[in-house]
Amino acid sequence: NYTYFLNSTVIGNTTIGELLLEPQICTNWSTQRGFEVYPNLVYDPTFILETAADEQCTSQCTSTEDAPETVCLSGVTNNLHGFVEGTWNKTGAVGPVFGMPEYSTFVEAENITLYMWNYAEVTPVFPEWIITDTSMAESIALRENGSYFGVYGLCQSMTNSPADCQGGWNLYFIHGWFHDETVVVEEGVCPFVNDTGASVDWPEYVCIDDTFRPNLPPSYYYGAWIQTTHHPLMDEWGLTTNYPVYFKPANPLIDWDIILLHNDYYGTWEFWEALGFSAYCPLNYGESFADCVQWVGWNGAWYEDFVIDDENCTEANLITFAPTPAPTEACTALQAFVNVVTVAANLSVVAAHTPESAQALFPPYSYELPQTELVLLNAAVDDACDATQISTNISGKVVLLFEDVGSCSDHYKVLVAEQNGAAAALLARISGSPDVQPIVDDNEVNTSIPVRAISFAQAEGYADAINARGYRVMISFACF
Repeated sequence: NYTYFLNSTVIGNTTIGELLLEPQICTNWSTQRGFEVYPNLVYDPTFILETAADEQCTSQCTSTEDAPETVCLSGVTNNLHGFVEGTWNKTGAVGPVFGMPEYSTFVEAENITLYMWNYAEVTPVFPEWIITDTSMAESIALRENGSYFGVYGLCQSMTNSPADCQGGWNLYFIHGWFHDETVVVEEGVCPFVNDTGASVDWPEYVCIDDTFRPNLPPSYYYGAWIQTTHHPLMDEWGLTTNYPVYFKPANPLIDWDIILLHNDYYGTWEFWEALGFSAYCPLNYGESFADCVQWVGWNGAWYEDFVIDDENCTEANLITFAPTPAPTEACTALQAFVNVVTVAANLSVVAAHTPESAQALFPPYSYELPQTELVLLNAAVDDACDATQISTNISGKVVLLFEDVGSCSDHYKVLVAEQNGAAAALLARISGSPDVQPIVDDNEVNTSIPVRAISFAQAEGYADAINARGYRVMISFACF
C-alpha cells in the first residue's frame, strides 16, 4: 500500500498545503494502448485501482522461490528490442542488499553482453528487474560516483527470480516506457530459433507499391526489387545480415540504389541508401518483410500504405535506365557539364543547379558520371600530393581539390585521388580568378578518371554545405 502526498506549492500569493491523495479515488485513467512510436494515452475504463491488504500485496509482488540457473526471454512485440530475447544465464554475482542473482546474455550481432538484475540491490526503493548493458557491480560503482547507466527494459517486483515477476515488462523507446504484454520470462533454455529466414521461400523479385511522400521524390520505393546476398551499400554503412538482401537499382526517377535488409541485431527490416537510413518496420508481424503492415520513416512518420507483393513480381516490373550508348565524339568533355544536388538529412532536396565548369586538357575526353557523393579532404591529415597520405575515404566518391592547396601540379593531385579510388574530381580554381579555365596537362602523369574545374566560390559553397550544415552534395557529369 502506498500513500501519496502533494507537497506545499506556492501559486501567486496562495499556498496550497499538503493534500492527501489516494489514487484509487481516481476513476478516469488513461493508459498507453499497445506499442506505439509516440505515446498516445487514451481513456481506459478497464484500468481500476483498488485497496488491498498488506499481506495480499506482499504475496503478489514478492516470492521466496529459488532463482533458476537459466531463464528464457521471448515474445517481444517491437523488433527494436528483439535483441534482448534469448537464453540468460546466472553470472554468479548476487546483490549486496537482498542477494538476488544477476543474469547475462551475449548478443553476437553487436558483440555486447547484456545483464538482468534487480535494481533494489542499488536503490531499495526501486524494486524492479532491469535489462541493461552494465553489470550490477559496474552499476553500483557508477551510482556511488553520481553517474548513471542506460536501461532497455524493466519489470517491477521484489521476486527472487525474473521469471516470477508478474508486473509485466516495459521497454524504453524514444519518449518513455511501453508495456509489452507479450514478453515472457520463463525458467530454462530457449528453444532454437532459426534467425536466417531459411523457412521462407524468398522470391527473386518483390514489388512495392506506395504513394507519393512529402520530401521524397515520387515513387521513391515503387517498383521491383532484386534479391542478392550482398550490396556495396552494406560496406559503406557497416551492415550485415543472415537474411537475403533486396535492392532497387538506380533509375530515371531515383539516381541511386536503395536496399532492403534485415537488421539481425534489432530484428527489423530496414531501407538504406547512399544518404543513410530511410525507413524500417518496428513491429513484429512475421519473418518476412511482406508481413509488415506499418513502416516508419526516419522522422517517425507512419507509412501505412505500403503494399509489398512477393508473389507476382517479375523482372518486367523493374524501373531501369535505358541502355547507355558507348561514348562518341559528339559526347566530349567540351560539351559536358556538372550537375549539383544538395540534399538535407531528411532526404529533401535543398538546392539543384549547374555551375560553370571547364574541361581538363588530358584524358578522358569523353565521359558521363552518375550521381555520386562529393567529399572533402581533411587538411589536418590529408596531403593532396602524396597518395600514401590520404586518410579520408574517397573511394567511389567525387573528391573536391583546390588549385592553391598542395605543392604539386593539378594533374598530379588528380593522380593521387585516382590512386585512392576516387571516381572523379572537381578542381577549385584559385580564389579571385575571374573565370573558370581548363585544367592544363603537365605531361608527367597519366590518369583515367574524369575531372572538371569550377570556381573557388562554388567550391566554398559546397564545402560549407557539407561541413557546416551537414548536407550531402551529389555530383553528376552529363553531356549536352
